[in-house]
Amino acid sequence: MSFKRDDDDPWLGALLNFPTVLHSRAFFDHEINAENLQRAVLLALRSMSILSLPMELSISDHDGYYHGTVSFKLGVGNAEAFDVFDDKEQERLLHRIENKGPFPTLDLAFNARYAVTDKKRHTAREDRFLARLLFRSDRMEMYVHHLRGMRRIEPEEIITILIGQIDAELQKLGYPRLRKENVEAPRQNVAGTLKRVGVRKGLRFPP
Repeated sequence: MSFKRDDDDPWLGALLNFPTVLHSRAFFDHEINAENLQRAVLLALRSMSILSLPMELSISDHDGYYHGTVSFKLGVGNAEAFDVFDDKEQERLLHRIENKGPFPTLDLAFNARYAVTDKKRHTAREDRFLARLLFRSDRMEMYVHHLRGMRRIEPEEIITILIGQIDAELQKLGYPRLRKENVEAPRQNVAGTLKRVGVRKGLRFPP
């Protein structure tokens, strides 16, 4: 990941070559000012970066499943790399929104990190997802690509977690929740053909 801090960086928030293959996509209607919605998105990303959710994990060379957790390390697109999303990056993005207006798109990286909650503290190979948020006047679209890993959680679950955090932040700010129009699990090739893929559940969300 890169660590550029130039607020005038023209590539801030955007990945030069976002993948053409999509593993999930979702559409959400809203009636919220774009600047306020993006402030809520940034707050939600910060909340997601400190989450630790329970799930069951399988470990190589071990039978059965183990109680474990998944947490997330986030990045923000910047040309050919990602800037680590931390407090400073959040302030940088907020400054950009306040001074130059909302982003038309926001490209993100989600590194899902797994740990087994036993005495040996086993770890499992992480999953890496890339996501693009597309902002329209009355709709937000989210596209997800699974870049690498065993897909211990599904792209749809990345969407569910992030939207849940966005809704929570919107309610704190006094705005209505996003209205889900559709969530799909497509696989799109360069020609644009969509094929359904199976959804494997495993992540258990707290009540």
